[in-house]
Parts: sequence; C-alpha cells; structure tokens
Amino acid sequence: MLYETFQTEMRTVFDTQTFQMTVENQSNQALTTRRLQCQRKSLDFIYEKYVGRFPNQNLKDDMKSKMSEDQTIWLRRPLTREMALYAALDVETLLPIRVSMSKYLTNMDDGKRIAFLKTYNELCAESIYTPLPFANAEINIRKKLREFEEAKSLQILGIVLNKKEKKLIRSF
Repeated sequence: MLYETFQTEMRTVFDTQTFQMTVENQSNQALTTRRLQCQRKSLDFIYEKYVGRFPNQNLKDDMKSKMSEDQTIWLRRPLTREMALYAALDVETLLPIRVSMSKYLTNMDDGKRIAFLKTYNELCAESIYTPLPFANAEINIRKKLREFEEAKSLQILGIVLNKKEKKLIRSF
C-alpha cells in the first residue's frame, strides 16, 4: 500500500508474524512456508510466546468481541477511547517482542542464524511486494522456486502433498 500509493519502499521491516512463521518452518520441515501462510499467529500468541502474559487482556477480549459483532467498527471516526487504547496496546507490545526475538536470534549458532535470516528476509520481501499487481518479478520467481523446493523436500520425506503442492511440482 505504501509503495503503491507513495512509491515509498520499506527497508528495515521487522515482521513479527513472519519471524514466528520462520521459527516454525525451521523447527519442522513438514511446516513449509506455504502451509504456514494460512496459519499465521496472532499478536497475542506471539507476545505470550516471547515476552509473557499479554497486558490488559480484558481490553483485547472486549474489543475482539465488538469486532466480531460489527466488522465495520474500524471505519467509524472518530475512534472511541477504547478503540484507540486497543490499537495503542498492540503497538506498545511490538518493541518487547522485537527485543525478545533478537535475543532468540543471538542464541542461534551462525549457520542456523544465516539460514534463518535468509528465509525470513525472503518471506518479508514476499509479504511486502507480491500482493501488488506490479510485484517485482524476481521476488515472484524466487517465491515459486522456494515453494517448489519445499514441496519437493516434502515429497522426498514421504509427506503427503496437498493439491497445490502437487500442481507446483508438475509445473516445473
């Protein structure tokens, strides 16, 4: 959206969901990045995994309940005090998560960290650019190749492939 609207390219993105997805991908070969895309973890889950109990859970639960009742709630202006607090709470939790995730990286040996960051950076680039209609062709090609390699690895391990993975293998 930023790039599409203002031709602004983000360079130092830290995506907590993508980080968590990469952790899961590195810990279990059957959890390919393609399979993990549809299992993205919530901010609450990520905060509790890396930092501890989520602050002001009652506010989160109340707002989630209101959002499920009214899916247009965020279109209204001005924001209510409760909505502003909910949004601020989400932003406030990002820095402690980032600090904890950085420690997680520092505890990895060099080889694992390099492989982890390679996958993580690829996934960040994909999440920023591939939704755009004029997405970078090179990123799309790397994404398809990575997904093909993951599907091929699953096949070699004897893990049952889903329809998309089978189609991907046939297409190469």
